[in-house]
Amino acid sequence: LWRAFHQIHHSPRRVDIPGSVLFHPLEMTVQVLLQLFVTVIVLGLDPLAAAIVGYLVALFGMFQHWNVATPRWIGYIVQRPESHCVHHRLGVHYYNYSDLPVWDIVFGTFRNPAKYMGECGFENGADRRLPAMLAFADVNAPLYGASNLGQKSLPRPA
Repeated sequence: LWRAFHQIHHSPRRVDIPGSVLFHPLEMTVQVLLQLFVTVIVLGLDPLAAAIVGYLVALFGMFQHWNVATPRWIGYIVQRPESHCVHHRLGVHYYNYSDLPVWDIVFGTFRNPAKYMGECGFENGADRRLPAMLAFADVNAPLYGASNLGQKSLPRPA
């Protein structure tokens, strides 16, 4: 799934609000259909309520990509911008998968830095290879090897 869809979202060298909606068209289609299935079919919500849930999810995605300093304690409740930058870290893309940090805490992928000082996105011009990513090419394979998410170690905060 990484190579097929989500790498477009991780490619920009900066985490910002416009990047919160940068996805492969098929990834966006799958997300919307899955969200509709869960909210309307599984949970039985009214379609208007499901639309409101979708709107709130989009707003939360914008919050995660907003370049603003937030209190560290928020990172134990929801993924804050500083933590989401760790998720988008240049060459790593390995930590803070969940919007709800409890899951990352359970699975050992939680990082909640006081500040984020690293770089984000893809290296060596791979971030500008949008046509290749739209064609499902893994633009990071030359750097990290096929099917590697760049699982470099990231020190735990003290």
